[in-house]
Amino acid sequence: MKKIVGVLVVVMVLLFTTVVISEDKVEHGRNLKIGYVNIEKVIESYTKWNDLQDKYKNDVDYYNSKINALKSEIDALQKSGDQTNYNQKVQELQTRVNQYQQELQNEYGEKTNALIDEVKNIVVNYAKDNGYDLMVYDSGAIYASDLADLTETMINIVNSSK
Repeated sequence: MKKIVGVLVVVMVLLFTTVVISEDKVEHGRNLKIGYVNIEKVIESYTKWNDLQDKYKNDVDYYNSKINALKSEIDALQKSGDQTNYNQKVQELQTRVNQYQQELQNEYGEKTNALIDEVKNIVVNYAKDNGYDLMVYDSGAIYASDLADLTETMINIVNSSK
């Protein structure tokens, strides 16, 4: 359903843009300047993104080491037959796993959103500074010629904007 709505929005924007282009040519004597960016590729090529992924992996490894330590305690309790402490440790493990997952999700969800916003702002500023009237991205474009594709340019710009 979301894809259908998304396609309808894109079609409506393209139809509206076609009307605006036609009116713009008649009234102002100029063409609309349009660019395309594969935003996902730009983000994945951004050095800050790779740094964030490395930090995330390190944090996951850290939390996994804590979880593995608890699992070892649980295994020892199970072998000893201490059912009371075993049940408590299993409950503690489940609580900690949920807590760690939530912490990672909160921290890296915010950092990921901030990084995506940063890239989008760089693209917007580039478009404004270079006279683009419309900038579309991969999920909003059905087709983009190589002339309109600014993906590599944007990768170079975001990586030089540290």
